[in-house]
Amino acid sequence: MVKHQVFFSFEYNKDNWRASQVKEMGAVSSSSTFSSNDWEEVKQKNDAAIKKWIDDQMAMRACLVVLVGKTTSSRKWIKYEIGH
Repeated sequence: MVKHQVFFSFEYNKDNWRASQVKEMGAVSSSSTFSSNDWEEVKQKNDAAIKKWIDDQMAMRACLVVLVGKTTSSRKWIKYEIGH
């Protein structure tokens, strides 16, 4: 079975456990998600640096997976990722 490279778009604090569940299903490459340390580093950057990080990450992926929750559609970076 081929493991796909995907970019997960989700509210990190609310849904990082869901992204881990999807990753554990075995259909996506383990490099498709990032760690808490990565997220803490990225969120401290300015908007231009965050956009660059998202762009760089998405350039290496075959598709976008959006984990949808109650407030997902109102999140700035999720909107950017979907519109990418």
